Amino acid sequence: MDKEFFIKNKKKIIIVVAAIAVSLIGFSLLNSTYSLFYHEETSKNTEGYSTGTLSITASSKGSTISLSDALPVEDSVGSTSTPYTFTISNTGNLNYKFNIKLLSTGSSTTTIGSQYIKLKVDDGSVTTLSSLSNGIIKKDVTLAAGESIDISVRVWLSISTPNSQIGKTFNSKIVIDGQAVYTETKEYTISYDLNGGTSSTPEPQTKLKGEAITLSNVTPTRSNYTFLGWSTTKNATTATYSAGDLFTIDANTTLYAIWQKAGTVVEAYSVVLQKNVSGTITQMTSKSIAPTLSFEYSFTAPTLSNAYKPSSISCTNNQVATLKFNGTVSGTLTTQSVTARIDRVTSSTVCTILYTKGDVS
Repeated sequence: MDKEFFIKNKKKIIIVVAAIAVSLIGFSLLNSTYSLFYHEETSKNTEGYSTGTLSITASSKGSTISLSDALPVEDSVGSTSTPYTFTISNTGNLNYKFNIKLLSTGSSTTTIGSQYIKLKVDDGSVTTLSSLSNGIIKKDVTLAAGESIDISVRVWLSISTPNSQIGKTFNSKIVIDGQAVYTETKEYTISYDLNGGTSSTPEPQTKLKGEAITLSNVTPTRSNYTFLGWSTTKNATTATYSAGDLFTIDANTTLYAIWQKAGTVVEAYSVVLQKNVSGTITQMTSKSIAPTLSFEYSFTAPTLSNAYKPSSISCTNNQVATLKFNGTVSGTLTTQSVTARIDRVTSSTVCTILYTKGDVS
């Protein structure tokens, strides 16, 4: 049975007040419509539909819609009247994106004109039903799996409702219209190329988007050459990654073994400095440093308590680095000078500064 909220005429324009029951109809996984029909009852009802891993529940809280003195009222009165409230809960494990609509269901000849129906949703502004686009009262609402939202709706007759509307009714329904939001899971293959090496090639690895993997601990060999590490560039002269390093690139990638001929005199080492902010790797600088000399790089970092700040530094190829925070954080200072330093560079290296939320010291 359709459940409706009526405006009736009993010599005056009257809003029939009742506790609201809720039902859900018309569901499909990708494009679904839930209809919540108001009804002149005092019962409560909660119904949900599930398909696979998606489940949406809408429940009435038993509130009522009322109009003072059962007459058209000023917006200041209608917008502060007791609202009808309901809860939409996503009890599945897929996110759900939807619009909430208020739709008139009565005959055009017997229904009060939509331009005379005033409404207010939650703490939004006052509007008329006729001004809504396709009846949408809330647009592009995203409800994550396991979350709930409360919706409040106030409906009243405009103070400008003419006598010609007396005797007509207003039948309405609330419709939840949306679709499941699927999160695409991507996989990438990390392959190894010995690039002239003669030992066994490490097995390819699978990496999920947004996740870091630990590179193979296998150290390849090549006669009369020293293994420096891995690079995404075949002809590189310095390595970007060492065996066992974390790898974060979201792409199918081939890592090439980088070799240095035995007895070769190294004129300079490559020092790459990067930062890791919540899993996002960004290069800060890259320098060539002569063997045994120091590396130093200064930069500014935020100091606010809710910001990500540098907390530690680590380097590949057994290089030892430190962070020095210059000055004392006080007053309204929002940034602080920080220096990353390696006292004695003895190998090409990649140093990563980890940013976390908390005090820098």
